Amino acid sequence: MNTPLSLERIVGGESKADGAEVSYLFPTPFFLRGTIGGYNKLGAENERLDDTKSRSWSRFTYLGRLNTYLDLTDNHSIELGTSLAYTPSIRIPEDPHGGSRALSGVDLTYRYQPLGSTLYQGLTIGGELFGNSERVERESGFRRMFALGGYAYAEAKLNREWAAGVLYDNAPSLASPGKKTYSYSPFLTWNLSEFNRLRLQYSYLDDKVREEKSERGHQFFLQWTTVLGSHTHGFRNR
Repeated sequence: MNTPLSLERIVGGESKADGAEVSYLFPTPFFLRGTIGGYNKLGAENERLDDTKSRSWSRFTYLGRLNTYLDLTDNHSIELGTSLAYTPSIRIPEDPHGGSRALSGVDLTYRYQPLGSTLYQGLTIGGELFGNSERVERESGFRRMFALGGYAYAEAKLNREWAAGVLYDNAPSLASPGKKTYSYSPFLTWNLSEFNRLRLQYSYLDDKVREEKSERGHQFFLQWTTVLGSHTHGFRNR
C-alpha cells in the first residue's frame, strides 16, 4: 500500500522523529509494553518546527504509548495500541497566542493465521484512528480545531506468491476538519521471491477539501520492492 493521505496530513508524513525514548515491558500475564520519549518533532514533512534551530524544552514533542498483543486462539490474535504526542508550545508568527499541539491515536490489528496452513496464507485486518488538536488559521483568525481521521485495511495472503487487499482512507483538512478526502484502494501483491515484490494499486479519490467543489479522481500505482545484501528473512510481514 502507498502511504495513506491521512498520515501525511495529520501526522505530517512518515513518523520520523529524532530524539530519545525508553520502553518498559510490564510484568503482566499478557504482553504489555509502555514507551515514553522526547523528540525534536514528529513527522518527516512537519514544518511547524525546524530541526536545525535550538529552542526551549517546551517546544520539543513528548510521547507516551501503550501497546499489547493477545492470542485469542491458536489461529487468531490482536494487537492494540494507544499513544499521545504533545508539544507544549508552538510559535506561530501571525498568532500572538501561539499554542500547543496534541496528537492522539489508537491502532488495532487482527490476524488470522491457520495452523494447518503455511505462513503464506492468512488474513490481516488493521487500522489507525488519529485526532489532532492545535490552533490553525481560518478566515476569522486563529482558532483551535480538532481533526479526526484515519485509515483501515484488509489483506488476504492467498499463497506464497499472491496476496490481495483493500485500503480505506479518511483524511481531513486540519484547518476545516469537516472537509475530508476519502479514498478506496484495492491492491494486488505478487511476491516474485523473498527478494523481490511487485504491487499494483488502484485508488478512487473523493476530495471535498477544495474550496470550489468536490473533485473525484483515479490513481494507479506500481511499486517494486527489492532486498539487497545480507538479510534475515526477506520481507517482513509484521
